[in-house]
Amino acid sequence: MSSSAPATNRSAHAAIAGFDYQFDNTVLAILNASPNSHIDIEGIEDFDVHELTVDTAVQVKYFEAGRYSSPKSLRDPIALMLDHFKTGANWQYVLHVYFGDFNNMPKSLSLQEMKNCLTKTVQATQEVVELFEGLDDNQLQDFCDRLSIRPGVSFADQEAKVVSSLAAQLRCSSEEVEAIYLAKAREFVHVRARSPDASVRRVKAKALNDHLQVRDLLYRRWNLEVVGREKYLRAQTSLLKRTGFAAKNVRRALILSVSESNISAAADLCRSLSDLHLKSRRLKTAKPWLVAIDADADHLQKLKASLIEEGIAFNDGYEAIQFSPKQFDAPPVINVKEGSDQLKTSSYSIRIIAVSNLKDYTAGGHTVSRLIVCQEPEPWHSELSGTLFSLREFEIDHLSELMEAIA
Repeated sequence: MSSSAPATNRSAHAAIAGFDYQFDNTVLAILNASPNSHIDIEGIEDFDVHELTVDTAVQVKYFEAGRYSSPKSLRDPIALMLDHFKTGANWQYVLHVYFGDFNNMPKSLSLQEMKNCLTKTVQATQEVVELFEGLDDNQLQDFCDRLSIRPGVSFADQEAKVVSSLAAQLRCSSEEVEAIYLAKAREFVHVRARSPDASVRRVKAKALNDHLQVRDLLYRRWNLEVVGREKYLRAQTSLLKRTGFAAKNVRRALILSVSESNISAAADLCRSLSDLHLKSRRLKTAKPWLVAIDADADHLQKLKASLIEEGIAFNDGYEAIQFSPKQFDAPPVINVKEGSDQLKTSSYSIRIIAVSNLKDYTAGGHTVSRLIVCQEPEPWHSELSGTLFSLREFEIDHLSELMEAIA
C-alpha cells in the first residue's frame, strides 16, 4: 500500500501540470494574436486560432517524464485532429508537445509515418485497427501536409515566456507580473475554458489586455504564499504608486470590513493613516484619508472610541446624530509651521464613516479620486470612484504595510 499513494500523487501532479501548461500556452497564443484574429478557448482543440485566411486547431500536450519513441507516441492527439479533418474541414493543425526526452522527435510526419502512428493492435483480440480507415492516400497526405508538430519548452521556461510577454505588454516589471498579473492572465483563460457558451470562449488579444487593465487587484492567500510576502507586497506597492494612489493631494478612500477579531488592527491602521497625513510633506495640500467601516454599530463605536482615547481627531460628519455630507466634506482647519507651508496641526487628520452612510453619500453625487476596497467590489463602488482597486481577502496587517508605503 505504501507504493500506491505516491503513484497517485504523481499522476495527479502530472495532470494538473498538463492543464496549467496548456493554459499558459493559450495565454501566449492570445498575446501573440494579431488584432484581427480571434481565438476559441477549448474549441475544436485546446484552442483554435482564426485568422483572416486560415483556421488552426492547436492541441497542447505536456509529458514531463515522457520520452518520444516513435510516431505512435503521438497517436491519441493526432487521432483527435484526424477526426476533425474527416468532417471536411479546411484547417491547419498544430500539435504542441513537450517530452522530457524528445529523442529526435520530427516536426512533421510522412505518409508512412502517419499510417504507422494511426495503426494500433487491440491487445485483447490482436485485432489491427487503422484509425485512418475511409481515407485514401491522397487524403491522408493532405492531412500530413496540414499537421505541424511543434516541440514545446519546459513548464518553467514557458512560464518565463508568459512573464516576459506580459511585462512587455503591460510595461511593468517581471516581479509585478509574477506577483499579480500572471494569476490574472491564467484566471482569464480558466474562466472562459469552463464556460459552456462558445461566445464567451471566443476572445481577442484586446479582451485579455482589458482584463489585465481592470482596476481590480486579484488577491488570494495563495498568491502571497506562492510568490512570497515581501515580493508580493512590493509589487502591489509599485502598482498602486504607478496608478496614482500615492498622490496626497487627491481624495483617497478605503473600505474596510471590521469585526471583533480585527478591530484592534483596524484602529492601528486608522492611527497610522492619521499619523502619515500629519507627517506629509505635501503639507496643506494633502487631503486626509477617508476610511469607511463595514461593521455593526457597536464595533464602529468601539473603533471611534479607541481613536478618541489616543487623541486622534477625525471627521465623521456627525453620523451618530444626523450625517451631514456638507460637514463631512469640509476641509480641516490647519496651522502650518512658521516660514513654511509644512503642516503643524489639523482640526482632523482622518475621515471615518459607516459604509451605509458612504453609500448614501455616493448616491448624492459625491466622489473620491482613488478607492481601495477590501472586499468583493459592488456596483456603487464604481460610482464613488473611477479608479478602484479591490484587495480581496487582504489581511489588515498586510494592508497596513501597503498603506504605509503609499500614504
